[in-house]
Amino acid sequence: MKTKMTLFIMFLTTMAFAQKGINYKAIITDGSGNLIANTKIEVQFNILKSAAQTNVYSEIHEPTTDDKGIIVINIGEGTLNTGSPDFTSIEWGIDTHFLNVLIDKGDGLVDMGTTEFKAVPYALNVAKKQHVLSVPAAVFYPNNEVCSFFNSIGPGGAEITNTNGSTSVCVLQASVQLPHGVHIDTFTVYYIDNSEAQLAIQLIKESFEPGFALVSDIIETTGNSTDIIEETVALDHVVDNNNGGYFVRVYCRNWDAFGA
Repeated sequence: MKTKMTLFIMFLTTMAFAQKGINYKAIITDGSGNLIANTKIEVQFNILKSAAQTNVYSEIHEPTTDDKGIIVINIGEGTLNTGSPDFTSIEWGIDTHFLNVLIDKGDGLVDMGTTEFKAVPYALNVAKKQHVLSVPAAVFYPNNEVCSFFNSIGPGGAEITNTNGSTSVCVLQASVQLPHGVHIDTFTVYYIDNSEAQLAIQLIKESFEPGFALVSDIIETTGNSTDIIEETVALDHVVDNNNGGYFVRVYCRNWDAFGA
């Protein structure tokens, strides 16, 4: 008799944007080392990407030093230089980034040097998280002869592979589209599994070299339930679409079937 197992998967990720501002504090002095106190100055920040130091963001601030010559500025909240993209467009998780500082104390902008960011800014503070993806249901009808499915997960294709005549590993694998550069910190699955089979659910990444890589830990279902079950796995992964895409994979360790 055919045993019906219904698996409803909702794939949820959370997007952690780079913080709106990066705190910058400096003491301003003249060429002789004397404090420049209570004076309005101009500061230009340029954010550069990769070893080539391509300018990906540029802004101007006009702070006033305090009586100790100190300025405190929030990088990302200044006036954009002409042609500069918005601060939120910076893909911190892809490649290295550098901060270039220029200061005008009254005699024109002077380049104060360039330093590398040692920690990506989104790790310092995150904005409100957002769900970026959910996918529809997948329904399986396994028995001793047939392992089949309909309704693929996500917009891509899906396939089942297994062996013939022995305990099989049946796989449903379908591509999912994730925004490049976002930070995923949770992988949540909602499912109903009223079969005898034990399923495993993963988020995986396809790499041109060396191949598929596991992004999430395995979520194991227990079966024999008509309740909607929620499982969440904590992640720390920055989406990189430059070297292959992402897939949700569902497979079963104990289906004896040649597949369909």
